[in-house]
Formats: sequence, C-alpha cells, structure tokens
Amino acid sequence: MRNALRSLFAVAVCDLVLFAGAALGQSPDLASAAGAGLGDTPPSLESVSRAIAVTASRLRFLQRENGTWDTRLTFDDAYGAMSIIALNYLEVPGVQVDHEALAERYISRMHPDGGFATTPGDPPSKGGSSFILLALTTIRDRGVSPGLRARLDAAIVKTEHFIAYGSTHVEVESPIVSQLADLLWDTVYPDRSDRMANGLLEAPRALAFVSTHGPRLLGAPLLAHLEPLVGLLKAQQSHAQNPASRWLDKRLGSPSAERALERKLLESQEPDGGWWYCTMSTALNVIALKRQGHKTDGPVMAAAVAYLLASRWYENGVLLESHNGSDLWDTALIVQRLRHATGQRPENFQSLVMPAILAASKDGKYSFSSGGKVPDNDDTAIALATLSDAVNAIPGNLREPVIARIRASTARLLEEKQWDGGFATWGGPVGVSYGDNPPNATNSVLFDAAAPGITSRVLIALSAARRSGALSADLEAGVRTAEKHGLHYLRNSASDNGTWWSRWLLGRLPAFESVPTWMRTQGVTPDDPLFRRGREFLLERQNADGGWGETAAADRDIRAAGRGPSTPVQTALAVVGLIAMSDGDDALARERVQRGIAYILSQGRNGDWSSGRPLATLTSGLSYYEAPEWENAGVLTALRIYEDYARMGPEAAVSRYILGEPGAPETRLAALGAQSAARSFID
Repeated sequence: MRNALRSLFAVAVCDLVLFAGAALGQSPDLASAAGAGLGDTPPSLESVSRAIAVTASRLRFLQRENGTWDTRLTFDDAYGAMSIIALNYLEVPGVQVDHEALAERYISRMHPDGGFATTPGDPPSKGGSSFILLALTTIRDRGVSPGLRARLDAAIVKTEHFIAYGSTHVEVESPIVSQLADLLWDTVYPDRSDRMANGLLEAPRALAFVSTHGPRLLGAPLLAHLEPLVGLLKAQQSHAQNPASRWLDKRLGSPSAERALERKLLESQEPDGGWWYCTMSTALNVIALKRQGHKTDGPVMAAAVAYLLASRWYENGVLLESHNGSDLWDTALIVQRLRHATGQRPENFQSLVMPAILAASKDGKYSFSSGGKVPDNDDTAIALATLSDAVNAIPGNLREPVIARIRASTARLLEEKQWDGGFATWGGPVGVSYGDNPPNATNSVLFDAAAPGITSRVLIALSAARRSGALSADLEAGVRTAEKHGLHYLRNSASDNGTWWSRWLLGRLPAFESVPTWMRTQGVTPDDPLFRRGREFLLERQNADGGWGETAAADRDIRAAGRGPSTPVQTALAVVGLIAMSDGDDALARERVQRGIAYILSQGRNGDWSSGRPLATLTSGLSYYEAPEWENAGVLTALRIYEDYARMGPEAAVSRYILGEPGAPETRLAALGAQSAARSFID
C-alpha cells in the first residue's frame, strides 16, 4: 500500500478570488500604510491600524449577496489538466477557445527539457508531464488554429521525449500520479496506449484493505476516489493480463455489484454538480460514468459539465482554473478574522451569514463547501468556533437553534478524538499516528491520522464552545477531557526543533498561529522547554529583510523548515507564534516581532498581502495551490495581535485572539444580556 492514491486524492480546502487593488481605490493613507519602511524605528500603531482597516474593508468587499464568501483556489497545471481531459473526452462543445488559451499557457510553462512540474517551483516530473501531455493531445485532436497546431505538435513531441528518456527527481515523482495518467490515457485513447499492462494496482488493493481492516483506517480522499477508479478499471477489458482487472473480475464481476458501484457514483454527486467539491474528483467521476455507458447529455453529466465550466474565469486576459468550492470555510474564517480584528461581525450576520452556516450542517458536522457531502473535523471546528463566539450576542428568540448546533457539533467532534489525543481531518479513533514528524505524500493520504494544525483548531473550537455556556454538563466535561488529552498530544507531536506539522498549509510556520496560542491559554508559559525551542527556531530562521518564509521542501525535509524567501503571510504566522511564546520583557523577541511587522507593512497593496505563491496544500510535499484571501486573513490577524501586543503585552494579546477578550473570565461572554450583546457584537 506504500504508493496508494496520493496527491490527486487529497481534497482540501479552499478557493479564492484575486482582487484588483483598484476596486477599493488608492488613498494617501492606504498607500502610506502599505509602504512603511524597515528602518530601526518600530512600526507606528497608526500605520498598523490603517493596514487593519483597509484589509478588513477588502475582505468585506468580497462578501456575496447571500451573505457568504466563496473565493477561488488557483491550482497548478497538472491538476488543471484534469478538467480539460474530461471535457474533451465528453466532447463538450464550445470549450475549444478556452482550451487553446490553456494550451498556450502550458506551452509557455514547459521546462526546457520538455517536462512539466506537478508542483510549481519543483523540477519536472514524469507523472505531471503525462497528465499535461494528455490534455494537450486532446486539445490538438479536437482542432486548433494552424499556428497553435504547429506549436502543439512540437511541444507534444518534446514532452513525449521527456517522459521516455528524461531525468526526474525522485523526491518530486509520484508513482500514483503516473499510474492515474496511464489509466486516463488508456481510457481516452485505448487504441494508442498500452501503458496499463501492470498499472494502477492500488485501487483494488485499497478495497481489499478496507474489507479486511474497515474503512476508518483509510484517509477519506482515498476512499472517495475508489469508486470512479474501480469503475474505470472494470471497464478496461482490453487488458486481460492486468492483475488489477483479474482482481476486479473476481470481486465485482457480477451485474449486481457493477450496478451498486454505479449507483454509489450517482448518489455521491453534490447539489452543485460536482463530486467532493473539486474539479479533480468531478472530472474523474464523469470519465468513469461515460466509460460505463452514461450519455453525456443526461442531467447528471450536464450538471457536472456546468460545474467544471464554472470553475474557470479570466483575469487580466489570462484563463485561470479553480479546484475547489469552499464557501463554508471561507465564510466562517473571514467572519472570525473580521470579528477579531475590528470587534464587529458583518451587518447581515443574523439575517444571512448565521442561517447559511446553520443550513450547511450535516448532523452537526460541516464540509469545506456548504453543499459538500463529505464532512470533516477542520470545517466542523471553524463553524463551531464561529457559532460559539456569536451565540451570546444573538437575541433569545434566535438563540435556540444555534445552541442546538453548538451541542451537536461539539458531540460529533468529541467522537472523533483519536487514541493519541489528537484530531485527524476525517477519521475517528484509529491505531495510526504520524508521530512527531510529518508523513510523506503517500501516508498523508493513505492514513488519516491526527495532525497538530487540525488538532489545535479543533481544540480552539471546543474551548470556545465550553466558554459559551451553551453546552450540557456532560459535553462540558467531555471538552475538558479533550483539552487535557489535546495538550498532551501537542506536546508529543512537536518536532525536536520546536515546530509542528500544519497539514493544509505549506511547511511548519502555519501551525505557529494556532498551536502555541491555544497552549498559552491552557497555562503553558514562555519558560516551558517546548516554547523555548519554538522561540529559538523562529529567531534563528528570520530573514535579513525581517520576514520569514519557507518552501515545499519543508514538507519533505524538516531541515528545510523555515528556510525560504519571505512572504507577508508566512511572516505573519511566525510573528503570532513568537508573540505567543514570549514574555512581555523579552527585548529580543519584541525587536524581532517589530521587524516582522515592518516587513509586512512594506509589502501591502491596498489590503492585499498575497504573495502569488502556492502556499496551501492538498498533499504535503507534492501538490500546492494559491490561496490569496487566506493569506490576507492571516495577515489581518497578525496585525491585530501585534497591535494588542504593543498595547497590552503578549498574554493579553493571545487571550483576546483565543478567548475573545483580554484576560476576561471565561464566563464573560455567556453573562452578557441578549440585547446589549447584540448591540456590542453585531451592530
């Protein structure tokens, strides 16, 4: 099972709209806030306040008419190729203009040796190149302009040569990506390819593993993609000697088994027409359904095609593709960050935002997308934290459904606590642990074990639910036990260098925003050896420009953690961690924090702090995507924490971020009267 269904089967998290700075307009104040220098003088609180205001305004501007946020994630070329392959295989009309634009983009990004990278910034890989080669071939074969045809022919020949003879780096090569590409080649061009003679054995092996050990041990991304993969494999009758086909013939050879598989594929389609709220899974499912005989003009296929086409948009004349829908996550995240930074929720929180969050629940659990059918712990946690923070600010006649949802979500999360005290993305208690080092790409998808970044966010949400006063006595007791076990897990999952694995964001820096901040509110002090190691790590890794940064290498080799060119959001994450792990009289930490904030302020563009780099991940070490509004939300939080730190000190700053009020008793929010709370926190 070492190579089982890696990068393409991890479904993550988020999507984002790149926002033109001109939409908000440039003003002298905003320009000065963005252009503060890096000199020896600490950044003024006035410039920090202006940056907070303009960043908050930018995020408010992105709210949709229905009260939610739904930003776009920009993915790498290898994963974007999946929608091209699917739409061309289905022979969808009217897509060729877009596909010619995408072909031009692919050709411009081809490495000199003819290969393509699976992850931007990495060397080319044969698996990623095979995906893009298939996409380019389908574009050419549907007919293109003569000028593009010549360039496509040349690019295809060059990429074929790279796949056959080129060198590749083992650390960026994914056998599973190559195997899936081979399967798709055999599906789309059965008369041209003989690449599946021994390929893609992992899907049937995974099914055998599930039947033996039960589904809870496997990661949900793997389970979610077994059905379409098995459907494609079952349809590959031309490979009589394929061991995978022989396995399937023995176990799924009956008509009833095939009908059950097809029924499961159809039932798992989501209301927006996609599968698993992403283009990768949607493309894979429609290819499998067509291969099983479904007509492309039926309602299922029509909805899927509409979903794939809606994932594309033009920006500055460039056609881009989004991978996910993430409106639940985006809405809860931005509401939380605005509430922390400005003290206010959106004006339409009660009328639109709160009902949307309540409606997205599936028996107390939440999915990345409001229409998603696969709930997870991370999204449940962020929804729970948002509702818990708001419940005492809601008038009494509207409060009961919120309390009921808080209790349901708390109960579901407590059920998901793993044996080591941590929380995984999808799974409940299983006998697998990643230990104190991040898993490789295969294991991060194959096994859904606990991760420190997810665990800390779940613990923040559970603590918020407990403080809200909405829980029953037994749920409150369960949360206190989870807090105790979670603190133990976070200690044990820290690496020797004082860092933690974050899971859904690149590298080790992101966990500094949630792990030490929550631990500080649980009584861990700056003189704790764990905090000392983390503080030393951040002090050592700060760049000369005052910022912090790291690359995807940090997910493959812990020695690369915290090493890379600075970006605003990675600097923001490090600043929050350094504040959380420091005393108020730590002059060195204060000076380094100030340099980090000065670096951030020097980078802003009208509240846009995005780096243009793929800093969010599907599978650590292998697949990444750009999430600019997540970056902006992270910077907004760090700026507000710094402002509180400068005025009140580190403990109060962290307390306000995690607990809601600096140094406030845990009963403060619950004790607020309904009407005064509504005026204080919503209006």
